[in-house]
Amino acid sequence: MKKFLFIIIVLSAMGLCPAVLFSGETGGIDGVLLAQAGSSVAEKIIGEWEMAPYNGVVSGKITFSKNGTYESSEKHTDGIGVGKKGQYKIDASVTPVRIDLCLDKCGAPGSEWTTLFSILRFHSNDELEIRMSPDSNHPKEFAKKGDDYTMMLKRLK
Repeated sequence: MKKFLFIIIVLSAMGLCPAVLFSGETGGIDGVLLAQAGSSVAEKIIGEWEMAPYNGVVSGKITFSKNGTYESSEKHTDGIGVGKKGQYKIDASVTPVRIDLCLDKCGAPGSEWTTLFSILRFHSNDELEIRMSPDSNHPKEFAKKGDDYTMMLKRLK
């Protein structure tokens, strides 16, 4: 317990704060989501977002919840609707900020095959860009111009 408190104090002194601590019992993420103090990405991302068309997706929505889960629905160019849900994990201790969108649970055996390893940035409080990776590595930077791996989102009011 003393080690845990010491880690919390050290993180706070470094300008990082444990934004959210989830337990596996509540359907959340095992671990700590770190976000910069004062501009918490973990808090800012919460809500419902509308997707701009990209890579075969005509329209869609994604909702990020406080408990570390997300749910998305997409309509593809072939008319098929696709729904996904699972956990998300944010690491704001690196630049660019990383987000892992996991089907079902992050860290579960085999989840490396069903996780979108991504980076994110806010253009404003209501505009979010998520760049996904075509492989199992986080992208190192954002595309200069939109590409097949970039999801542009607008917050729904």
